[in-house]
Amino acid sequence: MTAAFLADLAFLHPWLLAAAGLSLLRWLIPSRLLRGDDWPKILSAPVLSFLRPGARPGGGRDPTWLVLALLCAALASPALPRSEEESEAYKPAEGVILMIDLSRSMTLEDLPPSRLAAARSAAERVIDAAGARPAALILYAGDAYLAQPLALERTQIRNFLAALKPELLPTEGSDLARALALARGLVERNALSSARVVLIGDGGGLSPAAESEARILAAAGARLDVLRTAAAGTVDPSPVEPARLEALAQAGGGVTLKPDALGAFDLRALALDAPPRGDFLRLAVGVGGWRNLSHWLLLLALPLILLLFRRARA
Repeated sequence: MTAAFLADLAFLHPWLLAAAGLSLLRWLIPSRLLRGDDWPKILSAPVLSFLRPGARPGGGRDPTWLVLALLCAALASPALPRSEEESEAYKPAEGVILMIDLSRSMTLEDLPPSRLAAARSAAERVIDAAGARPAALILYAGDAYLAQPLALERTQIRNFLAALKPELLPTEGSDLARALALARGLVERNALSSARVVLIGDGGGLSPAAESEARILAAAGARLDVLRTAAAGTVDPSPVEPARLEALAQAGGGVTLKPDALGAFDLRALALDAPPRGDFLRLAVGVGGWRNLSHWLLLLALPLILLLFRRARA
């Protein structure tokens, strides 16, 4: 075992071993040999200590150099290669991506108390239903922005949801195709095998380009569901045909949900609590690297440092 240990041992900063070796050599040489005199043979230790502050009684070895040798050896970073188990990193293979429309039409009050409030409430419920899966948030109007990348932590998303208002985004409009392209990029970059994309909006920005992006998402293993935050029969500045919204959801392999009279959605049709279609965790990358052992040398040096501190106080 010792031979295998020494065979695998490496120093990440080997040039510092020279300083450690010189310090160790200086510690091995008694101080009296370097002074070249015989005063320790003539004078008593207390008198010699008074005449030569810091000199070792009897001209022995100074532990300061041993401490310095250990510190230099620790800075040289002795390390062992990580085992195969230690070098594997895993990440979730599933994710939930929220897309929320922040165009001006979302301020209408055909849903109580407003479309935006209904969207905020629905988004919070989707986040709760996501469980242990990482979640991301995309906000869009005339352009789309990634407000929160995929993360297991929910605090930042909830902070964004609490502050939702059209003034957050500088460009007016509803560029739905751009938002879907941004969601597709998230799925591809994170190599999600099963992504749930939940679009919450009043249906503005529907276009052939948006339907094309929805089909690409479905082909990549994602599912697009649409929660329309607009009451039935509402005549808003840009009315949307329900059939076109249904076509968008079908292109993404999902469903379209409509709110009730109080602006709430029945999320059971989304089946967000369904078991994953594949492995929930997947091997992301073998990180490799080294397991640093410097702390053991520092532990060896600690008693000597305390001894030097005590002598300095005395």
